Amino acid sequence: MRALVLKAFGGPENFELTTVPDPQVQPGTVVIKVAATSVNQLDIKIRQGLPIAPEPPVIDEPAAPPPKST
Repeated sequence: MRALVLKAFGGPENFELTTVPDPQVQPGTVVIKVAATSVNQLDIKIRQGLPIAPEPPVIDEPAAPPPKST
């Protein structure tokens, strides 16, 4: 199959259209046919080699106990 492969960080000139082997189903895996994809800001930052800040953790408990009702 044809694939657009990023050979180095940087602009679109670092992409190379090449032929790669079709993926094969292995034990414990699946192969998914992709009909369409997109590029988002994270993809662009990775391609440019920019540092990526991790998402802040989500805290699922209150920072302070609720006030007692009387």
